[in-house]
Amino acid sequence: MTIKHHHKTTPANGGLQSAHVSAGLVDKHVELFSFNGRLMGTNTGHAVSFDKLPKIAQMHFASMYETAKNDDAILEQTIKQEFNCKTYWSEVEQWAICNFGGFDKDPDYLLHKDPQKEYWKCGYRGKCKAEGIVCKPDCVCNNELSKREVEIIKYISEGLQAKEIAYKLMIEITTVRTHERNIHEKLGCNNRGEIIKFAFKNNIIF
Repeated sequence: MTIKHHHKTTPANGGLQSAHVSAGLVDKHVELFSFNGRLMGTNTGHAVSFDKLPKIAQMHFASMYETAKNDDAILEQTIKQEFNCKTYWSEVEQWAICNFGGFDKDPDYLLHKDPQKEYWKCGYRGKCKAEGIVCKPDCVCNNELSKREVEIIKYISEGLQAKEIAYKLMIEITTVRTHERNIHEKLGCNNRGEIIKFAFKNNIIF
């Protein structure tokens, strides 16, 4: 007797649905990530170095880098100086690391679509001279958030109150409250819970 299975699209318990699988593991998309300072990418089930990714994907990021250079006259000089890039492709790779180095389920390369530049914990936040020049996370730039406002968002996401944030940053409580008011306006948030949700969604956490 032949048994027919009619629920092929329903995963078994413990399985993975497409919404939970990182790009490149089972498709032709690419998810970039930094590994020991090197730029890697997942594609068709393999993790390979950036130079081994499909040429069309490499050229896509090169094109984005060129656009970024056109938008900021000091980007190229900064990336060469701060990261000691000797070749054009080392510049492209470093720019991609700074903007797409975090590993998540959203593809960094999707044909004919520019990815969102990420805010990820590279280990140099707050002390890198290239911050805000080479790396420009969309969640920060699109909302015109300052470095101080991003810092305060991080503390809010930890549950700290204005007095505690003021102590941490060695500034006046009134200054913290002014920053919070500006954050609410820029993000269109009505309360701290919405700021925390924004922080976790965009990885703006300590």
